[in-house]
Amino acid sequence: MKRLVPVFIALALLPLAASADHSLNGHSAAMAGWTGQAAFYAYDPSDGDTLDAVVDYAVFAPGDWVGAQGNWARLGLLQGGPLPGYNPQQDYVYAYQIYNENASTSPLSNVVLHSMGLNVMDIGTVTDIAHDAMYCSALGGVDPYAARLTSAGIDYLFGGISPARHSTILLFTSPNTPVLCMASLQNGGTSDSDYLPSPVPVPGAVVLGVVGLGIVTAVKRRLG
Repeated sequence: MKRLVPVFIALALLPLAASADHSLNGHSAAMAGWTGQAAFYAYDPSDGDTLDAVVDYAVFAPGDWVGAQGNWARLGLLQGGPLPGYNPQQDYVYAYQIYNENASTSPLSNVVLHSMGLNVMDIGTVTDIAHDAMYCSALGGVDPYAARLTSAGIDYLFGGISPARHSTILLFTSPNTPVLCMASLQNGGTSDSDYLPSPVPVPGAVVLGVVGLGIVTAVKRRLG
């Protein structure tokens, strides 16, 4: 896919979407070094299509997730599963929140987490997929209505995250520790790249020595 006019902007200069407080970024209960924010911006001069989005993330060690258990809403799987469920004694919680900024020209309709050479269905890398609509910055956010689990990864499905809106907290759990992997946010034919956390594959899950490549993709649904 053609990379269109990538622009790198200091995170402090990015406008915040809606009134959310970006509570995952810098979360005090997250694992040291595993909380932050990734910015994605690109512009297509041929049609004025603009991708302007932020992904906040935090990884929590087993037993450290701070959301209320009653707000943990498991997502129905349109493909893949069943999953064994979140085990607080052994599973890390991977939390993400998507912000579609004011300058974006289209809603985001799905967010995909991939791991190259890693079949999450076969090796139990993912134990649960959920979202939390009640945790701090999730209030007023757009809920995913379902998810898909395939050999390519996890696909969170939305009716559409409009510009200046944000998602609820997107969650999945894994017994595997995190590693920063190259990530790509995609809006139709416009894309940009940064790093986001993804589980380290268990021994034997690596293909041709590739440890794993995490890709987060948000694909727009064109207005109209």
